[in-house]
Amino acid sequence: MKTTRIACVLGTAIAASLVHAQPIADDFESSPVGAFPDLLWEDMLLRAVNTASDPTMTVIETTGPDGEPTRALQSARAHGTNGFFADVEEAAIHELTMDVRVDAIPTPNTGWPVGLGFVRYSGAGDINANPQIVLYSWTTRHWNFFIAPMEGRPALDLRMTGPRYTVGRWYTAWVRLESQTGQIDAEIRDPQTGEVLNSISHQYDGWDPQVDQFSSVVFFDGDQMTTPAQSQATVDNIVYVATPPCLADFVMDGELNFFDVSLFLAAFNTQDPSADFNQDDTFNFFDISGFLQAFNAGCP
Repeated sequence: MKTTRIACVLGTAIAASLVHAQPIADDFESSPVGAFPDLLWEDMLLRAVNTASDPTMTVIETTGPDGEPTRALQSARAHGTNGFFADVEEAAIHELTMDVRVDAIPTPNTGWPVGLGFVRYSGAGDINANPQIVLYSWTTRHWNFFIAPMEGRPALDLRMTGPRYTVGRWYTAWVRLESQTGQIDAEIRDPQTGEVLNSISHQYDGWDPQVDQFSSVVFFDGDQMTTPAQSQATVDNIVYVATPPCLADFVMDGELNFFDVSLFLAAFNTQDPSADFNQDDTFNFFDISGFLQAFNAGCP
């Protein structure tokens, strides 16, 4: 039941977006109970300043969204940031789906038990201080969406439409980011019926496709270090797929036309690295041929 469901979600996502880079699917059934699943993921303690647990998440045996016994990944009920991440390649479209369950919440307005989405990690500092696109559950039992591209631009904290969540209930969370346009969509669904319970659709004003490329898939919570009660959540059936960048789209508007050809030729004539299509540090016929092949193939 569980394996079939993941295969269906992954197959649907691949069919919808044609070609993907670095697909990830994990239901934790092959991961040992009581340990962190380090085959596909890395512990968020590597990118968080305030962490009180090691590991910050462990595989448990529990009841899944279908009511059957399953293995899933649960956060530590500890201060600071608990979670996991996986670095991925830049993509035209990032799409992440996972089943989530809030198991415990701390004092209202003190943190978030669930946060999932995409981060552009700078290589240093705390994960919370890096550009991020995150769907999260606030401790008032609302689903919110946080958009923080940074680089001097304002962050947006948006309330998703729909009912509050119930502690102890499974939900399917879905986030989709179009890197070229800044179009962001997210939904909370009933994992059994597929009914959309909460949703949001937003295009960020001031999005810069040359800067706003996200490189990590993440899940993390956030609890204040001084709060006595800490949150806890469980996740399962994670699927991530990506549509690779359209290399011939030099204008970065999602379309291929004369303007892309013109910009490529200008880059080629000035020996800009973006025109080195075969990445051999030389500029010749093979780069032009590579561009024309990508142009004729079209964008996904």
